[in-house]
Amino acid sequence: FVEKITEKNKSKNLFETQLAEYNKKYWGAVGQEDTRYDVSPVTEERLSEIKHLSKELSGYFENGIRPENDRFVIGKTPRVLQETGSEYTDVTVAVAVIKKAVETHGLSEKEILNALTRLSTPILVFDSDKAATENKADSKLVLTDVFKDEKPVALAVNVNDSVQKQENGHRKQVEVQNIRSIHDRTVVAKNGVDLIQKWTTDGLCRYVDDKKITDWSTIARVQFPIEVLQSADSNILTRSALVNSVFPE
Repeated sequence: FVEKITEKNKSKNLFETQLAEYNKKYWGAVGQEDTRYDVSPVTEERLSEIKHLSKELSGYFENGIRPENDRFVIGKTPRVLQETGSEYTDVTVAVAVIKKAVETHGLSEKEILNALTRLSTPILVFDSDKAATENKADSKLVLTDVFKDEKPVALAVNVNDSVQKQENGHRKQVEVQNIRSIHDRTVVAKNGVDLIQKWTTDGLCRYVDDKKITDWSTIARVQFPIEVLQSADSNILTRSALVNSVFPE
């Protein structure tokens, strides 16, 4: 029993060391013009979106102030999601989803904010497995490099969804990219199956950050099957391809 605890502590310490190194490497101080780790420059508009979201989340967590229509607006659809089937709309998340992220999944305000703002720089994007989920809408599972209890934080996004909005006293339907869940995601099944490998070989992977995936996989204790990217019929978008299309050399 004591050995088990020691092993667990060793594993946790290793995880924390690896995560600290990863964050320093990829999220260390960079200048505003630095686009190494994003697929588009951090524009004034993007900074303004992040600031606004941070302020709204703080207002909700500290004073219970709910946003308009009970929905936080994260910003516009990031390029990665546009290239994998999303229209250019607002990306929103309902107050109820934030509440569940805290109460059911134990996420902190900072973890939630980081996961939401990193929707534009995901590590992996998967089509949801309709055979294995009750949600039959067109949805994506977005895995970030925010971690909770040694598991990556994921965002489940209903693509081109329709939600109600109150405007000038009238209710109307608007199209959004609707974040339905924010949660820490098990990526290794109880029977030891590497779910990242399984989902990718099952053809569900739509995007991978090929710059970060090796380091991220080490922390998440999984292995992304890089060889699928070399396949002639691969339809997986990579960060390198996306960056080259935005900033052709």
